[in-house]
Amino acid sequence: MKAAAPLVLLAALAVPSAFAAGNAPYPEGVREWIHVKSMVIHDRSHPLYGYHDVYVNPLGYGALRAGTPYPAGSTLAVVFYEAVAGEGSYSQGRPLKVVVMRKDPARTDTGGWAFEAFRAGSREPLVGDAAREQCFGCHTQVRERDYVFSTFRDSGG
Repeated sequence: MKAAAPLVLLAALAVPSAFAAGNAPYPEGVREWIHVKSMVIHDRSHPLYGYHDVYVNPLGYGALRAGTPYPAGSTLAVVFYEAVAGEGSYSQGRPLKVVVMRKDPARTDTGGWAFEAFRAGSREPLVGDAAREQCFGCHTQVRERDYVFSTFRDSGG
């Protein structure tokens, strides 16, 4: 049994059960994660306006692909850019923010997820204590998919 102790300790360090103020931490290395999809909300009056690139960390990729509940520590991040229209298409403009949701089973008030948003170029949280209202309220629409809007799409190839 002694040999298992270091593994348990490593697992506990790798997946903290609670984050500062219950919010998701900044997703370090997000551009190295698995790209899930891109989308554009072109209406500037929409609260989620922008060109979105959605990423999932390697831990959460299996659940995304299988459509199963996410294990603790799974993280999805959306990098928001200004949506620039031109020549019949939209492309990425200047970075706006990064929005994060991280699976934290201790967060029973938000379906087992911690949420946060960060202004582009900053690690300072934007949402804080308002995460339940500003983030989770919308995610309840997809409760049957473990509160995650994005789904796995095969490239068809």
